[in-house]
Amino acid sequence: MKVKILRTDGGRSSTDDNRLRLLAQMLEFRGQYNSWDFSKIELLHDHKGMLTVTWSEVPKIEDVWEVNNIWTDFFLEEKPEHVFRGLKAYDNDYNY
Repeated sequence: MKVKILRTDGGRSSTDDNRLRLLAQMLEFRGQYNSWDFSKIELLHDHKGMLTVTWSEVPKIEDVWEVNNIWTDFFLEEKPEHVFRGLKAYDNDYNY
């Protein structure tokens, strides 16, 4: 899996972010054991701790849960936003 990563913090941006690389590696590792295909993730974008996951196709709710669990439990951040073709794939207020 080669997911594009982007970190922005107001005035700067970086495509080389340790936290996002670790997240991508964790997703890939979990995918190997869960028969997951994370190639559907096009971009992981961290903007001041708010993660936006851009999907190439509408994700299954289980895929969304997995990303959310890693981001919220391991990195202690708010639930990510999941988008597909510029539209929210799932509402962040939904308890998944």
